Amino acid sequence: MASIPVKLLLGINKLFPKGQKHPLDLEKENKGSYAAWEYDLAKKTIGYFPSDFAVEELVKDKDILDDCCGAGGKAVYLLDLGAKSVTGVDIGQEFVAMADDLAAIRRAKKCKFVAGDAMSLPFPDKSFDLVICTEVLEHIPPQKLEKACAELLRVTRRYLLIGVPFRQDLRVHATRCIHCGSINPTTGHVNSFDLQQLMSLFGNMPFSRTEYPGRGVYKTNRLSYAVYERFGFPYGSYQQEEPCINCGKHLEKPRLSFPARLACLFAKGLEFIQNKTGPSRSPVWIHVLWDITGQDSF
Repeated sequence: MASIPVKLLLGINKLFPKGQKHPLDLEKENKGSYAAWEYDLAKKTIGYFPSDFAVEELVKDKDILDDCCGAGGKAVYLLDLGAKSVTGVDIGQEFVAMADDLAAIRRAKKCKFVAGDAMSLPFPDKSFDLVICTEVLEHIPPQKLEKACAELLRVTRRYLLIGVPFRQDLRVHATRCIHCGSINPTTGHVNSFDLQQLMSLFGNMPFSRTEYPGRGVYKTNRLSYAVYERFGFPYGSYQQEEPCINCGKHLEKPRLSFPARLACLFAKGLEFIQNKTGPSRSPVWIHVLWDITGQDSF
């Protein structure tokens, strides 16, 4: 029979949401397709754009590149929205295989997928009417960002659409690698952006449209972060597919003693109150569209 302190700890723990399984884990357990999950996520993501952004009009009859396409869900959905053709590129050959399977299932004959590096895209200059790069730049090492952005500009002949988290607090859901001791930002996000930082990567070219979907970015505080750091970041995003950014090994959740768990629950409670009562209503995302026609700044 559980002791009173253990019962108290379990009761407090129920106040906070549990980490969700990563969709790749669901696929391994034959409970769903990661590519299909990406397709459904793409529909939700497009739904974040306001009507005046005119995503369907932007996509219609265009040859599109989906950079770092993952398992191809977004690329196939873009074809369903009316694109003329969609090419997806990803460095992971396993993702390319998943994308090919999804395209075959959905009979998306105008979708093709290739393996390639974002720092050296395997396409001639000005190959696409529209290049889309969403949820990518936050993962790229800072020293490689300029090269990756230059490649995006090189292969588009007109439009470039970028989407990244807006002013993300990289301390939230941080992890610590038990193998090398490195602190990892959540899901491999190593960059945080605002509009000025994003524009500087593209030569400060004037943008055509910008928008800030979502409200209420989750944040932490110095005290909570200090407690998490002391005890190995137990509330980190250990279900993520991304490995340690330093040693490349799989991230594993730390095992905590009872006093350590109580300390971390106290820190989590502070964080919970902060985000429920705090004034922050910062946007979650920033999307920027460039029309490079006539621009010669790159």
